[in-house]
Amino acid sequence: MALLFVVFLSPSLLSAQSGVEGTLTIIKDWIVAIVNIVFVIAIVVGIIRTIIAFISGNSNAVRYLVYLIIAVLVWFGFSVLIDDFSGLGGIGNIG
Repeated sequence: MALLFVVFLSPSLLSAQSGVEGTLTIIKDWIVAIVNIVFVIAIVVGIIRTIIAFISGNSNAVRYLVYLIIAVLVWFGFSVLIDDFSGLGGIGNIG
């Protein structure tokens, strides 16, 4: 987690050299893309599992629905967190 924090904040807050900054930005973009792909796959599997559970009358259908809602909230939280970290870069560059 600390490594992700450094990767997200290093380019702008630590004023890294332009080559390193570009590389860290590329790595950050790849990490964000991979995490989003994993979340999308997990949510699609969750939707399918929940629908099948409700159709078949499975007693765990509500549990699957709760897990699905939690997954969507985690995905939303991750997206907001990434946007917040990206917004911190502008603080040092004002003026």
